[in-house]
Amino acid sequence: MKKSRLVKMDLWKPRRSKTEYLKMPKGSRQRSRKVLKRFYTGWEETFSHTIVPKDSQLIQKVGLRQGQKIQYFASFVGDWAKALAEQIEVHAKDPSQPHIQNLQKNKGKIKSVQRQTAGYGAILPKRYHWSVSFEPFPAFREPRGLEDVARRSLINIKGMKVFFSEPPKNKEIRTYRKRMKVMAKIYGAKLEEKIVEIEIKGDYKDQTIKHPLVVFNLITNHEARRKALIDLKVERRKYSQTKEQKRSEWIKNTAKNLRISEKEVRESLKRIKFAERSGLKTIAM
Repeated sequence: MKKSRLVKMDLWKPRRSKTEYLKMPKGSRQRSRKVLKRFYTGWEETFSHTIVPKDSQLIQKVGLRQGQKIQYFASFVGDWAKALAEQIEVHAKDPSQPHIQNLQKNKGKIKSVQRQTAGYGAILPKRYHWSVSFEPFPAFREPRGLEDVARRSLINIKGMKVFFSEPPKNKEIRTYRKRMKVMAKIYGAKLEEKIVEIEIKGDYKDQTIKHPLVVFNLITNHEARRKALIDLKVERRKYSQTKEQKRSEWIKNTAKNLRISEKEVRESLKRIKFAERSGLKTIAM
């Protein structure tokens, strides 16, 4: 009798890409073409996330609680936003018009859907508990994308949560980790990282499989929230400065309008500049 052989599965190994053949109209030079669908966040041609959760304990596993309100940025087609909305209040936004139109038609239990870039929008302190996203690669690949989102997330009640299905040693994730550490240091926030195991949809109907998930938590506090709020307001006023206006005059006017000291305006400008430079430096590495 042969002994059974145990095979260790690598849960971080990416799932196979699905291949489809799309027929082209008659008269076309190419009657058919092979299209590789990698289900990768950020591709306009795809209609699904890399992995789609199907877990009744999802919010508990990623550190969310019943009764909390989250803003889901870079929602893509909304698979993750809809899954979270089954268990918690979700407000989704994405800059892509096709994605928003698709999500508005089939938004499930999502409270609101808005077309908006991840790091922009109204300055609303403590409106949401968390800013959340799954693999927001297009948003974070922008030179200031991660920094803008992190700064805006720090004015929340809790902060920011970002999920990745790739292993922690992935080069791109290592870059994001460095940039988030810089933001945490600038504002005096706390960065946590953990790996959890969730249930995701399999290739067959009603099938679920286990998959590890890297969870980053950028946790705010009173001082971090105060600094981030000042920086968001100062940064918004930067665009109102004219070429003829002297820097000292602009700082004085900004301090008066925001009802803060000139020293706080200068410190804010230093934080904004340092965050921007650190982000660009990390991307170039």
